Amino acid sequence: MDNCFEAARRTGVKHTVFASSLAVSGEQAKFGDRLVTEDDERYGTTQYAVNKIINEWPAHDYRRKYGMTISCVRPANVTGPDKKFGSIDHVNCMCQPARGNVVTFAHRDTMRSIIHVEDMAAAFARILLSDKPKRETYNSGGATVSLGELAALVKEFLPDADIRFENEEGGRAKSGSFLIDNSRLVEEFGVQYAPLRQRVKEVINDIRRDADQPLVD
Repeated sequence: MDNCFEAARRTGVKHTVFASSLAVSGEQAKFGDRLVTEDDERYGTTQYAVNKIINEWPAHDYRRKYGMTISCVRPANVTGPDKKFGSIDHVNCMCQPARGNVVTFAHRDTMRSIIHVEDMAAAFARILLSDKPKRETYNSGGATVSLGELAALVKEFLPDADIRFENEEGGRAKSGSFLIDNSRLVEEFGVQYAPLRQRVKEVINDIRRDADQPLVD
């Protein structure tokens, strides 16, 4: 990340946008039942979260020292048909049943803030195309949902989906931040996301189309 910022400085890039993550905030339990804002303390302790926090520091330094325009975007739990790394339980909840596979999760009440990859890309594009954004950091936000609720949506399209949970409770308390305030992004750039139900259907159909399976209505 340091190399990217230095390259942008040396080549005179006018606006640099980089991806941090909602993971920097840590567990939702640190904030209770309120929305997490960009100005909140960063409590993330996983290796991934700490690396993202570290990446935000040189961005601050390059802004301060060189007057650069650098935008930090904190994506929520990005979903799509081909995601294989990172936060993928919500992806597997849709994709594995679409393939006809059984899928099992530890807790039904594990919480996620889900954003489809196309919505995330649109948010990045809007920020990048702005010459001078009003803020330095933007939460993407997303649809707040438990894995159990997501499974119910999947079963609306795939009634025979075999989605299992080892425990009904215990996941919410350990979940990363999932109540995300993205009012900065919405108010400044007019971002609007497609409904979660629509995106679930699209992900399922993306999988089934690749497998030459009938699409769901």
